[in-house]
Amino acid sequence: MSNSLFSAQASFEGRFEPEGDGYLFRHALTSPGYRVSAEERDRFVADFARTQKRALRTVFILMLVLGLAGVAWVMAFGGKMDVPIAMTVFGLTLVNVVVVQRAWDAPRRALSDRTPATEGLPKDQGKREGLRRLRWTNLAAVCGVAALVAWNGYAGDPQLSGHGRAWLGMAGFLVVLVAVQAFRKWRVERGD
Repeated sequence: MSNSLFSAQASFEGRFEPEGDGYLFRHALTSPGYRVSAEERDRFVADFARTQKRALRTVFILMLVLGLAGVAWVMAFGGKMDVPIAMTVFGLTLVNVVVVQRAWDAPRRALSDRTPATEGLPKDQGKREGLRRLRWTNLAAVCGVAALVAWNGYAGDPQLSGHGRAWLGMAGFLVVLVAVQAFRKWRVERGD
């Protein structure tokens, strides 16, 4: 299993729970479980990793090509680059998310004709298990993102008017969200 801080690969692998000589696949914690062999699981994991690498490589190459095209356009015709760059990044990110999401759903599609081996966890138990699996480092990383968002708002408008307030509000929302999730996770880990 990968140990990267934001590893989609680790999350994907975590959907396969060891059971006997194979694994139990759950699309979500409250979804039914399907038995898969170790070979099937390894194939799903390898396919996901391959798709993720291809998607990231494609996005990088397209960003490079479109970035160079944008620079050439500005040099030839003048103008600003901020809007075309933002639209390009947004579009490429969207394409990447769609491709990786399709790979994420591949086991569910492949196993849909099988009879489930187990029922899904009850909703409250699924939520508790999800909070147990949530890593403290991920919550800390969201706080780091909130700090960057707040800094962006302040750097763009030190008087915090207009857009500066919106950025600060978004940062505050992220901090409150992390605080609520951290409190819920702490309670679950304590056994309440």
